[in-house]
Amino acid sequence: MQAHVKQDFTRRISKANKTELVEIIFDICFAYMEEAKAAKEAQEHNAFKDAVRGATRTVQQLKANLNFEYPIAAQLYRLYQFALERLSVSMYRYDLSGIEEAKVVLRPIKEAFAELARQDSSGPMMHNTQKVYAGMTYGRNELSENLIGDINRGFLA
Repeated sequence: MQAHVKQDFTRRISKANKTELVEIIFDICFAYMEEAKAAKEAQEHNAFKDAVRGATRTVQQLKANLNFEYPIAAQLYRLYQFALERLSVSMYRYDLSGIEEAKVVLRPIKEAFAELARQDSSGPMMHNTQKVYAGMTYGRNELSENLIGDINRGFLA
């Protein structure tokens, strides 16, 4: 995954509440899947495998953090397990069919969490984060970012 994409996800995570965090994990998964598709089209076998591994890690994270106090968790577990199996098939066959099948299963779940995130009014999980101000300044077609107010960040003795 490219550095600017990781930076964007990091920024989103720092501002996210619990529900938005799940939505972001899905976005990361789909970004890895798109990266795998691009690597396959470019015939870059190692990049394809790395992207599929990244997508697999995100689905494993979703599966590992299910709360089985809710009945829907068992159904989500089975869907995540199916997606993991399809991603594994894609990796070993070096084709996109398993990735596409995993997308079909995961997309409605992502959309459901996106709707829940819109309704969730809880605050962000991370409280002591930097504020980022971004805008067009001084450079033609360049985005400049300024970090302000990080005096009290980090470990305080």
